[in-house]
Amino acid sequence: MRVVLLNSPVVARPTDSLQRTWAHPRIGVASLAGFLRSHGCDVHVLDPHIEKLNAAVTAERILAHNPACVGLPAFTEEIHSAALIAETVKKHNPRITTVIGGCHVSALPAETLAEFLSFDIGVVGEGELPLLDLVTEKPLAGIPGIVFRDSADNPVVTAPRDDVLPLDTLPIPAWDLYDVGRYGFPLSIELARCCPFACAFCFKSVGRRPRYKSPEKALDEIEYCITHYGVREFYFSSNGTYPLDKQHAMRLCAGIKARGLRIEWDASTRVDVLDEELIALMRESGCRFIDFGIESGDPEVLRHCGKGTDLGITEKTIRLCHGAGIETELNFILGLPYETPESIENTRRFAAKLRNCSTVANFAILTPFPGTKVHDMAARHEGGLRLKTKDWRLYTKQGGAAIVHDNFAEGELRKYQGRLYLSYYLTPRKILQLLTSRNAMQLLDLRRALHLLRQFR
Repeated sequence: MRVVLLNSPVVARPTDSLQRTWAHPRIGVASLAGFLRSHGCDVHVLDPHIEKLNAAVTAERILAHNPACVGLPAFTEEIHSAALIAETVKKHNPRITTVIGGCHVSALPAETLAEFLSFDIGVVGEGELPLLDLVTEKPLAGIPGIVFRDSADNPVVTAPRDDVLPLDTLPIPAWDLYDVGRYGFPLSIELARCCPFACAFCFKSVGRRPRYKSPEKALDEIEYCITHYGVREFYFSSNGTYPLDKQHAMRLCAGIKARGLRIEWDASTRVDVLDEELIALMRESGCRFIDFGIESGDPEVLRHCGKGTDLGITEKTIRLCHGAGIETELNFILGLPYETPESIENTRRFAAKLRNCSTVANFAILTPFPGTKVHDMAARHEGGLRLKTKDWRLYTKQGGAAIVHDNFAEGELRKYQGRLYLSYYLTPRKILQLLTSRNAMQLLDLRRALHLLRQFR
C-alpha cells in the first residue's frame, strides 16, 4: 500500500506570536515511516510547514503520490489545520483514507471524529501497530487502539492495545525521506517512551510506563546518522523525560566516549533526576543544552500541580549544569491551579535568582489541554480555573486564550508574562550572555521580541 505521512499539518499562520513554531523533523512520524516501510509499504513524507505550503497545495502534493492512505499528526492547536488538509484531499479523492494521530485524538477520540468529518480513522496512543493493521486492511472493529465510524456514522473507540513494541525492534527512523539539512534542527534519537510522572498540566498519550532503547542500539543509530546524513547534533528524545534512569544514561554517555563519537546533544529532563556525577559525564559526552521544566518558583503551586520537585534541588541542579558548562532553559507556567499574584512574584524572584547561571527562560501561560488534570479541574471550576473556549486553535502555550483564572482579571496574566520576560532578559549581563550563546540565538527571534513589546502598549 502507498502511504503519505505528513511531518506536520501546519498550513496556517500561528495564532500565538510568542510561541516558538519552528519547523522540525518529528521523530514520531519518521519512526512510523521507517516501520511501515520495513513491512513493505511505499511511504512518502511531506512537510507543508517547512515548505510554507497552504492546504490546497499540500493536498495537491499528497494527491500526486496517489496514496491509499494519508496519515496526519496533530497537537491540539494543529487539529483544525489537519482537518482542513484532510477535507481538501477528500474533495478531490474521497477514496483516500484519512488517519489522524497525535495527542489531541488520543485524548478525545470519539469527540475528534464527531467534530471533524474529514477524518476517517483516528489512532489512539502509539501509532506503529495500529497503522500497520490499517494499511494491511484488517477489519476496523478488530484493531485495538483506534477510533472509526460505524455504518450509522457514529464514532466507535476500540479497546486499548495491550501489545507494545520493544524500541530495540524498531528500524532506524526514515530520515532519508526528509531533507534533514533544511531544518537546521538537531536530529532526534528516541531513547525512551513515556514519562512516569503525574504533572497536572501534561497529557500522557503513550502512557506512564517508560520503555528504553538499549544504549547499544542508540549508539548504532547515532553512528548511522553521522555516516549517512553527516549529522553531529542530536536531540535525545523520550516523549517525556531523558535522562530518567541514571544507569541507562551513564551507559549511553560512556558509550559515546568509548566509540569516539564527536557529537553535541540536547535533552529535556527534570531537575531531580540528575546529580553531579551524571552531569559531568553528560558534558564529557557532548551534552551542550538541557531544557528543564521548572513550572513555578512557589512551593505551594508546585504541590498543587503535582510537579513533585523541590526548589532547593532545582537551584542546585541548574548551578551544577552551569558549572559543568551545560547551558540550560528554564520553563515556567503562569496561571497554574491556585496561582496568585504573590506566587507569580515568587516565580519572578526565583527566575531572577537563576538568571546568571541559566541561558534562557520561557514563561508560558497555562493551557488546559484535553486529557490533562488541569482540563478536568477547569471543567469543574476548581483551583481557580475555568475553561474559556473549545476553539482548539487557541490552545497554544503562550497566549493564555483558552482559560480564565479567578485570581486574575482579563489580560492580567499576559501582563505578568511580559514583566517576567523583561525582568529575566533585560539586564546588561544577560544580554551579553545571549549574544555569546549559540543556543540562545537559536531560541530567540525578532518576531517574538516585537510581539512581547507590543503587550506593553
